[in-house]
Amino acid sequence: MIIDFIRCPERIREKLATKHRVAVREAREVLLGRPRIRFAEKGHIAGDDVYAGFGQTFDGRYLAVFFVYKSASRTAIVISARDMHPRERDEPMGKSRLSSVSRADSLEKMGEFWDQHDFTEFDDSAKPDAEFTVRCGVPLKPDLLERVEQQAARLGVSAETLVNLWLQEKLAEAV
Repeated sequence: MIIDFIRCPERIREKLATKHRVAVREAREVLLGRPRIRFAEKGHIAGDDVYAGFGQTFDGRYLAVFFVYKSASRTAIVISARDMHPRERDEPMGKSRLSSVSRADSLEKMGEFWDQHDFTEFDDSAKPDAEFTVRCGVPLKPDLLERVEQQAARLGVSAETLVNLWLQEKLAEAV
C-alpha cells in the first residue's frame, strides 16, 4: 500500500495537542520514518480500515499513530497519536489476544478507543505487518500547480521532477 498524503482533521489535531501533547508534525514524522504498521480494525466505512504505525519522531519520541487508510486517494487520515505503551515499545507485538475492537461509527470514536487501549491487547502476531510506502505530498493551489505543470511540460519533465529540482536548488542556496 502506498501513502501519498497524510491528513489530520482539525478536531483531531486539537485533541492530539491537548490530550496527548502530540503535534501533527510528530505523527507525520513517525509515518515518514518507516514505522512498523499493523492492521488494527475494519473501519466504519467499507474499505476505510484502521492501521497502527509504531515508530519514532525525528527527535526520538516513541509514538503509536492510528490512521484510517483511504485506498482510493492513498491518504492516511490520522485519528489518534500518543506515546507508546511500554509493551508496544519494549516487546515484539506479542501474544495473540483476539477480542472485539472499537465498534465505532466515526473517526473520533475510533481515535478515542485507541487513545485508551494498548495495541498489544488486540494484536494478532500471526498476521503479517501491513506493507506501506509513505510518500510526502504537499498541497498546491490549483493555479500554481497548473503553472508548474506548464513549465514542466515545456522542459519535458514531470511536475514532480521539476518541483524536486527547484527545492533542491533552493535548499542548496540556503546552506
